[in-house]
Amino acid sequence: MQIMQETLSRSDMLFRDFFNNAPIGFHIFGPGGIIIDINQTEIDMLGYTYDEIVGKKRWSDLIIPEQKERFEVHWRTINETGEVRNLEYTLVCKNGHHIDVLLNASARFDESGKLINTRGSILDITEHKNAEETLKKQKKALEEKTIALAQVISQIEVEKNKIKENITTNINELIMPNLKKLRLKGASEKYVNLL
Repeated sequence: MQIMQETLSRSDMLFRDFFNNAPIGFHIFGPGGIIIDINQTEIDMLGYTYDEIVGKKRWSDLIIPEQKERFEVHWRTINETGEVRNLEYTLVCKNGHHIDVLLNASARFDESGKLINTRGSILDITEHKNAEETLKKQKKALEEKTIALAQVISQIEVEKNKIKENITTNINELIMPNLKKLRLKGASEKYVNLL
């Protein structure tokens, strides 16, 4: 009996260590949507203490206002289907700073199908989102520069054609008539052809 107790105690200790120190945030919601447990990683992400969140905060209290309606849809979905996957949210930290996260969650139901709790994990994707946004901006700037370059090349082609037309016109209007005159006056054919 004592060996079993020690094994359970050790298992509980290992689970608690994993839960609290995993490289991603974990939380558990009760059926009313209140957070009933949260790991240290997620607490550190948010900047709150355990006591400021557990039993007091809902997910909707931690996300930006624009996403609250979307969360209500996701809460209904997890209650109906038992899971939600790869949902992007922006969390508001205690200090007001925002972090982008990817949420995955599953639900646990009793025999009658009533929600017992949900288990969720979040991964901080802020750097990824920032890099994605920077990439979009760079792509847009590159597209704008490509358009501008195409316009410059087009304008150069127009100018080149104008110069060519001017040269052709000058040759036809100024040089050719003078060459004809030189031929008529008996100038050396060799020099006229050279010109």
